[in-house]
Amino acid sequence: MDGSLKHRSAQAQRYEDAQVWSADELVAQFGSKTKLEEQLRTEEIRPLGEGFYSANHLNDFCAKVSYVAKYYEKSVLCGFTALRLHRLLDEEVNWVEVDTDNRWLKSNSLAQFHWVKPGQLIGATHLQVYQTGVMVYDVERALVSAYQSLAHKDFLEQAISRYLATRPINLSQIKYYDERLGTQVLKVIEQIKESH
Repeated sequence: MDGSLKHRSAQAQRYEDAQVWSADELVAQFGSKTKLEEQLRTEEIRPLGEGFYSANHLNDFCAKVSYVAKYYEKSVLCGFTALRLHRLLDEEVNWVEVDTDNRWLKSNSLAQFHWVKPGQLIGATHLQVYQTGVMVYDVERALVSAYQSLAHKDFLEQAISRYLATRPINLSQIKYYDERLGTQVLKVIEQIKESH
């Protein structure tokens, strides 16, 4: 079908691989807003919010992760989102938290942006998530990120317990982050180990 996401051209394949698009990108791909509206009726794509669209097969969380990966490449998934991606929590989430050194980014319905000083944007690693390469804090930095957020205190113990049960403890890395970022994750880990 000419103009659809399944079109054989390299440009169409790139759009299919992306899985998240702005309205402007899709209008350019399909040629008009009318054709974009026709595509919405085919249910291959769906509105995500904030003028963005996603492949219909992605759930909201996956689509929002893809949105951050595509449009905010230098930002880092953090907090609850990072814990979830590292499989330290099982809870379903429908939001994406992002640390950025761009103080002008404002949270929206797709992502909650947290401004951090450039020197604190450490511990990021590249992770392949839902066919999308994304920057996310490494496991130890993700624990520190959760410690820093009052919203995640309830989940921190659960995440640390899973960390202790499923991975070798990287004490030197946690100590480095604690010292650099003024946190006390190592102390929480010791308390949890003593209580078990």
